[in-house]
Amino acid sequence: MNNFIKKYFPLLLSISIFLSFGLYHLTKFETIDEHFWKYGRIEKYFQGWQEKNLKKTRINDKPGVTVALISGLGLPFSPDPLQHKNTQEEQKFLRPKKNGYTTLYSIFKTEQTPKINLSLRLPLLLFNGLIMLPLIFYLLSVAFNKRIATLSTILIATNPILIGISQIINPDALLWSFSATAIFAFLSLLKTGQKKFIFLTGLLTGLSLLSKYTANILFVFYGLLFLMHTISRPKNKFFPQQNYPLILSIITLVSWLTFIIFMPATLINIRYFFYGTTASPVFTPLWQIILKLFHLNSFISPKTIPFYIISLFLFTLFFIFLPPLLTSFFQKYPKPIFIVLKLSTGLLILLFLLSFFNAWSDTSLFSLDNLKETSRSGGKLTFPQFSSDPSLIFWSKALLVQAQNFIFSLQPLTILCLFLTSFLLLTAKKIKYSWFIYFTAFIPFIFFIGGLLANIFVNVRYGLMLYVPFTVLTALGLSHCYDKLKIKFPKLSGIKPTIAGFIFILVIQLITLWNIKPFYFNYTNFILPQKYLVTDSWGYGYYEAAQYLNSLPNAQDLIVWVDRKGLCQFFVGKCIRSSKIYIDYAIPDYLLISRRGSLIKHPTSSSEKGNHLDVLKYFQPPLINQPAWQLHIANRPQNFIKLIKVKESESTK
Repeated sequence: MNNFIKKYFPLLLSISIFLSFGLYHLTKFETIDEHFWKYGRIEKYFQGWQEKNLKKTRINDKPGVTVALISGLGLPFSPDPLQHKNTQEEQKFLRPKKNGYTTLYSIFKTEQTPKINLSLRLPLLLFNGLIMLPLIFYLLSVAFNKRIATLSTILIATNPILIGISQIINPDALLWSFSATAIFAFLSLLKTGQKKFIFLTGLLTGLSLLSKYTANILFVFYGLLFLMHTISRPKNKFFPQQNYPLILSIITLVSWLTFIIFMPATLINIRYFFYGTTASPVFTPLWQIILKLFHLNSFISPKTIPFYIISLFLFTLFFIFLPPLLTSFFQKYPKPIFIVLKLSTGLLILLFLLSFFNAWSDTSLFSLDNLKETSRSGGKLTFPQFSSDPSLIFWSKALLVQAQNFIFSLQPLTILCLFLTSFLLLTAKKIKYSWFIYFTAFIPFIFFIGGLLANIFVNVRYGLMLYVPFTVLTALGLSHCYDKLKIKFPKLSGIKPTIAGFIFILVIQLITLWNIKPFYFNYTNFILPQKYLVTDSWGYGYYEAAQYLNSLPNAQDLIVWVDRKGLCQFFVGKCIRSSKIYIDYAIPDYLLISRRGSLIKHPTSSSEKGNHLDVLKYFQPPLINQPAWQLHIANRPQNFIKLIKVKESESTK
């Protein structure tokens, strides 16, 4: 037992840290999309199996099946989520409408909220901590070595973004861990050639697809990894080019079979299968471009059988047969690919430097204020603030905008190691694991450019698959520094200096975690000036607002209008969630306003009796700057949650 603890102490420490921070505040927030899963989708999935109504196993287009499988383990221990709303109390407060009456307020059984949240969130956190972290450690030990595995696992376990998403009932909570292990299983296959990794890669890829269709990008990653790994190690006897189509075909079929088994709705409607695989939103923009090149786009439209057949053909061509052909070519002529890889590495560093310059020069390139909202117009990414710039400058800035959330949500140690390893790649002839560093530096452009093609703003969630590879890059950078220091200072090779270095890294990571807790998923590094913000609270802070209201003497009689419903599950009073406030029947005592809500959701008052309440002025200075209570998430003033007191004298008849 002692030997086991000694051997796996870093892994056990990683798991302990991940779970300790993850358990903190686990029940005390309500993110934006969780209600869809808590109050319908999870239970619907199991009902589909119980009722033999397999169509119900497609619970969402994400599709989020793994959320139902893992989070659903807590359903037997949870109060019935469908009984969470206090409908009996709501029926006491009605207003007339056409053909009947409707409720004025949302009222919840607040004593059930922590029980439901714990039951449905805890399985996700435990699954990532107790199963996926050890699997990551094992696969990294095979694909790289134990030192890289140890450093990577501790860095993953102390990453606030990964801890934060693991607390949330959302497909992304499992996408990051399944996709990371799929990549590392494939790397283990490249290194060892062992057949078990073929099937493990297929299984993990299938589970990734069952989490979110974004995981289809893994097939792009496999081709890139094979190309870069083979060019860097041409004598690899385990995985020659001629084996790639067969092996990738097996991986693909295993992943698709896994997809079908756990979402048998695909057997009823073939469109469900294609939407989650070859014709997913990940690939559809690319296929449409190809169809347009051949002037076929006017004849073949998405979501049709001909398009699905073409998507299957193009998928097979691009991701099964093309990688070995490219590998053979670049083995003979390696210079072009290394030029491209070095350019992409240099370009990524340039994106970072320009982002830092823009943030610290009072946003001289483009404004960071309300970045997501100002990038869209009419529901599309049009970037109005620099739309008149020349084409090259416009697209350069658009790419830079797409990179902001990712750049400023990386931990400083990762950024430092990215600069270090990139400098070595661009200046040195050889560096260990250079192929993986090139891969890691290249893949952000797939997300950023893909987001532009698909008309998607790449926020932290949409780039979630990038964080683990960049964490491994951090470990590679730290490992390389240690090897160089040992050569110059041989005394550092002892066990004590090694432990001291490990503790130093751990302390840095823990300080970062401690400073952001409990709002892990809103982590923004200190490089971004405090006055700016690249992501909003996404549901954090509403529990704290409810605690303030609940502490007031007449809390149960209070009425609060909310721009997002996260407060209502914790508030013992009454919530108005309607975009209209019917002041003939209810006048709110407070308005709850978040940053995003202040931009996109302003209520209006409605009266049939001539009553008046000027609600909109509470969203403007000076009243919005005079809150009864406020919270700045991560101490960033723009990321606010505010309670504004409505003055009774403002409402007149």
